[in-house]
Amino acid sequence: MLIVNKIFTKSEVQSRYEILIENYSKLIKIEALTMIDMAKKEGVRKMFDNIAPEYDRLNHILSLNIDKRWRSKAVRELADEQRALKVLDVACGTGDFTIEIARKVDPGSEVVGVDISEGMIAVGLDKIARSRVEATMRVADCEALPYEDDTFDRIAVGFGVRNFEHLELGLGEMC
Repeated sequence: MLIVNKIFTKSEVQSRYEILIENYSKLIKIEALTMIDMAKKEGVRKMFDNIAPEYDRLNHILSLNIDKRWRSKAVRELADEQRALKVLDVACGTGDFTIEIARKVDPGSEVVGVDISEGMIAVGLDKIARSRVEATMRVADCEALPYEDDTFDRIAVGFGVRNFEHLELGLGEMC
């Protein structure tokens, strides 16, 4: 719950938002220039390692919290069975989707998040510990998942799919 002790004028809110966007844009431009000289996968890994501590805040602000509503809707559809499930969240980032899934699936379910960025996984593991849900996370490449076929009942991928270096390979790995 957010409690605001001060009422901001429209211009103050707009000014603070513009400053945030300007700083985020500078960070993204620097990271984008770095990515030009390396493969997409390595560039994505490096960029998300660097922005991991600020990623959640920026994502919620820039999406106007639409990301939260999208996740809730997706989890309702994913966790619709009344039995324990094994669920894999691919390109899980800082684990918001992984945590939401773990909260909604039946007891005894196994929820695992994987991401290519060690920085994002570190933030996610801290969030899992604070949220006290039953879930795990590990570093893994979506194009070479470290699991046998048919290990999971459900596989989810959210926003991270846009960062796959080889989309067909990543999606094929999940099938």
